Amino acid sequence: MVFHTYPVWYALAVGSPLALIALAWTGYVYTATAFSLLFLLTLWFLFALVLSNALALRWLQVTRRRLAYDAAMERRRAEQAEAEEKEAPGEMGELQF
Repeated sequence: MVFHTYPVWYALAVGSPLALIALAWTGYVYTATAFSLLFLLTLWFLFALVLSNALALRWLQVTRRRLAYDAAMERRRAEQAEAEEKEAPGEMGELQF
C-alpha cells in the first residue's frame, strides 16, 4: 500500500517543509512554527502507527508458528503412541503365528 500511494506521501513529505519555509519567509513565523510542531507530532503519530502495526503482525506470526509447532508435536506424540501400541504385543512375550 505504501508503494501505491508513493506520489501522495512523497509530495506531502517534501512539500510540507517547503511550505513552512515559504510561510516563514513571508513573515508568518509564528504560524510556520505552530504548523511545524503539528507536522512533527503527525510524523511521530505515523511512526507509532507503523511500529504498532509491525508489532501486531509479528505477534500474529509468532502465535501462528507456535500453534503449528504444538500441532506438529501433538501429531508426533500420536504417531509415537500408535507405534508403541503396535510393538507392545511383541514385547509382552506373546506368540503370534
